[in-house]
Amino acid sequence: MSGPEQRLREELGALCRGWGLHRKKLHVLIGRAVAEWANVSGNASDYDVRMQITRAIDRLIPQGLLSDQLRAVRVALAIEPGVQFRSLKERTETLASEYNVSDRTMRRWINDALDHLSHLAVTSAGAEDHDHGWAVERLKTLVRLDDDMPLVIEQRTVVATVDGLERVSARFSLPCEPGTPTQARDVVAEVMHGARIKCEHRDGLGHFRYDLALPNPLARGQELTYTMAFRVVDGLPIRNYYAVVPVVTCSSLVITVRFGLSRLPTAVWKIDEVHHRVLSDPLKPGDGTLPLNGAGEVTVPFAALKPSFGYGVAWHL
Repeated sequence: MSGPEQRLREELGALCRGWGLHRKKLHVLIGRAVAEWANVSGNASDYDVRMQITRAIDRLIPQGLLSDQLRAVRVALAIEPGVQFRSLKERTETLASEYNVSDRTMRRWINDALDHLSHLAVTSAGAEDHDHGWAVERLKTLVRLDDDMPLVIEQRTVVATVDGLERVSARFSLPCEPGTPTQARDVVAEVMHGARIKCEHRDGLGHFRYDLALPNPLARGQELTYTMAFRVVDGLPIRNYYAVVPVVTCSSLVITVRFGLSRLPTAVWKIDEVHHRVLSDPLKPGDGTLPLNGAGEVTVPFAALKPSFGYGVAWHL
């Protein structure tokens, strides 16, 4: 086992003790090897740490992490539903009973699974993944709906979670309104400052990903702010909301939506911790609506965003 594998294996083994990933002050206890592998930023919450490690484990399934190994690892780390007991011994005994083997055999299975996971994590780390190695410290977004062509301006402050970070990625989705013809959407994107677009990828009809080259490599913990603009130029209707669904840790978000004074909405409300799958359903106001100021704007802050959940502003025109 190589040095990096050994360090990751030792840190994962330490996290399996006690309550596993449900222990208190988890964000303080994780080591650097796990933090870099799971893309955990320095100010991540316990929930963020748990979710990022879980996501990092799941990313190894296509790399060769087998179903029995996956279950053994998840049980050891106390993230498998139904076996979130207070000690690794209890979790091991439960799994041993399920597979009808001795506790000693199950301990060996768990150790072998952790060894294999550590090996896959290190050997697959060389693959190009611009969603790894950084987190979002602050995101400020301006959505302008006071023009014929909607414009979104996003200012992101990213923090490196590894040394030598040279690339990050940006994503923008523009699904069609329900009931409108299904066709490819058209967006013009540009970096206004802080980075350069290296290449652009289209996924499906309305999902875009941009690989951004940073001006200089970032050391772990170092921050960089850049701003991107996305303009919808196809003339097709847009959905009645703007939402951010983090793919990496995002500590804070502030969204401002500016409406045209000649076409103010009849209702505006906050999207707060809505699962990304639900965003495709028709959205309705919650318990309260948001007032607009005299400029036809509304501003909503969010903190400690959860990956895969949506946060934003919705409206009825």
